[in-house]
Amino acid sequence: MEGECGAYDWNDFARCLEVIDPLQQSYARASEAVNYLESHDERRGMRDVLDSGFDEQRARPKSALGAALLFTMPGEPMLYHGQEWGEATPRLTNERNTLHWEETGDDGGKWLLNRYKQLAWLRRRHGALRGQGFSLDASYPDQTSLIYHRWDGTGDELVVAVNFSPAPQTLRVPFPSQGRWSEVFDGETLDVDIQGHYVADIAPSSARVYVKS
Repeated sequence: MEGECGAYDWNDFARCLEVIDPLQQSYARASEAVNYLESHDERRGMRDVLDSGFDEQRARPKSALGAALLFTMPGEPMLYHGQEWGEATPRLTNERNTLHWEETGDDGGKWLLNRYKQLAWLRRRHGALRGQGFSLDASYPDQTSLIYHRWDGTGDELVVAVNFSPAPQTLRVPFPSQGRWSEVFDGETLDVDIQGHYVADIAPSSARVYVKS
């Protein structure tokens, strides 16, 4: 929402980063955490973003950004029905709260649903996203951006570069090993040299996920 949310403030990026690492949340193992963006006990994320003054054109990418973290962070992801296409119904008490399935056929809803499908497939395919290996390799508070690394014992590795900012950012991405890496969403391939760094341009409110080929 680019503002205050509960105990967290958009202007205190270091504090917000605490929720990325389960070990800073008193979990003994990363896999013990259950992560979610929405639940039946709270307002929907899309509703909060829309009520903060953003239109759907900006709100859906923010939901996709949240989903990228949800599926690539340590711990188990939990979905609330409808969030995968951007359901924005207000929270009710005992009244019937209908899902608008027809939104899956709209351009915005279809795009967001496909992104959730991509991420679910990615997590199922890569054991590194279901294991314990996690390190926060870089944070850029002035750019409201971060980079983290996931791995397992089989050589499976992923690097996630996240830009929370409403502006595009150019980030220096540290890679844990040299070789060929591929970006999941646009198919870009790059050869990382022995220095292990690459400069990436990341769109506003978006994430890039690199997989070791």
